[in-house]
Amino acid sequence: MPGLLGLVLLLGGGMALAQYEAHIHFLVVPQTAAPGMKYAEAMDSFQAALVKLAGGYTELGFGSGAAQAKKKIHRMQNVSFMVYAPRDVTVDLVKLIKKYFAAKHPFVLHWKGSATLPPGR
Repeated sequence: MPGLLGLVLLLGGGMALAQYEAHIHFLVVPQTAAPGMKYAEAMDSFQAALVKLAGGYTELGFGSGAAQAKKKIHRMQNVSFMVYAPRDVTVDLVKLIKKYFAAKHPFVLHWKGSATLPPGR
């Protein structure tokens, strides 16, 4: 019964959650490392750089996509990530993607929101 009481209090507003301004970034990296690097090395270094830049990341996993390239459709295999930071780090993310992966035009989507924990936790 104590568990049910806690749930009722939580749902009933008995507990307020803190809200922090969030800069959310969705990014896609190709499954091809930058020239001179092995893919595992590139991914490990990239993930470490994300932790240093924003305090952490969420890897959404492997996927595939397509983009219009001149008059053809260019298909690619990729890995998607979400990063939450205290500021817009889009420019930094683009630089990191170019450093570690074969990506001429990295894709990073940014928007503002709120979070229940501060960045880097």
